[in-house]
Amino acid sequence: MRAPSISGFAAHATLKYRSSLTDYQIMGTTNDATAAANRQARDDGLRLLAQRTDAPSRALATAIVAALAERFSVEEQSWFDRIEERRVQLEASTATLVTPRSDWSGSPQDERVTHEALGDLCRMASKSRRWCALLFQLLRELRPDRALELGTCVGNSAMYQGAALELNDNGELVTLEASRGRLDVALESFTHLALTRVHGRHGRFQETLMPTLEQLGVIDYAFVDGHHDEEATLRYWEQIVPRLADPAIVVFDDIAWSPGMVSAWEAITADPRTKLAVDMEAVGFCVVGSFPKDGLLKIPFVGGQLHDIAAELTAAT
Repeated sequence: MRAPSISGFAAHATLKYRSSLTDYQIMGTTNDATAAANRQARDDGLRLLAQRTDAPSRALATAIVAALAERFSVEEQSWFDRIEERRVQLEASTATLVTPRSDWSGSPQDERVTHEALGDLCRMASKSRRWCALLFQLLRELRPDRALELGTCVGNSAMYQGAALELNDNGELVTLEASRGRLDVALESFTHLALTRVHGRHGRFQETLMPTLEQLGVIDYAFVDGHHDEEATLRYWEQIVPRLADPAIVVFDDIAWSPGMVSAWEAITADPRTKLAVDMEAVGFCVVGSFPKDGLLKIPFVGGQLHDIAAELTAAT
């Protein structure tokens, strides 16, 4: 049977359950039905993604399956273990980071100071191992020459992305962070892990993004994970897009974090330059390139019963 088009995906992937069960039986099966619907939507979306001919889409499909199924090589798993060991160290830290609020506001008159417990910051503000594994696998598949991250925080996602570049033996990642204290922690981690392809840059995005883009020239991949504000996010998008390779992919974190971020994501997905948008609920992926605009795919980032779809996509690629 022919797979549905992406434009018809929402209708295809929305499953409506009809049953003659009693109310109590329905209540008892709701969770199972929801999980099954999410897996079906995931698999349908992955099939459509893998059928595309552009490299970023196929790389993303492969990366999603690898991350969910935890299909990692011995070398890759070794990097994961080292990074997660570093994460445990940071989460156990009793250190306090002191950041002048002027680092974020940009006002020399701003004399406020923020104190952050490093352990709590690492636990609350860092991407989980599974999400980091997805970014790692995406860079392994894409093999970018030049990559950009907005929002280093304490460096957990940058460690994973940098490890992918090390294994690729190719590419560089420049990561931007406004907080000097946060960036210092990240830089220490990069040194600790001997990540030679990751470079941190201190300063507000308003001041560092354009000079960094000019230095990099053309970028193949960007991960926007900071300054979660509608107007700011759209501004960074407008600055990044003209510098993108053909094709390229831009990743946005926390697309449902606030009404403003929801609006920003909707505007970016509707942008004619976004040829395909993949909504994974917390994180969004935008494929850019010189091919026709398609639509929006919603792919729940859920595990379970991956063997069949993994085998199917492996055979297809």
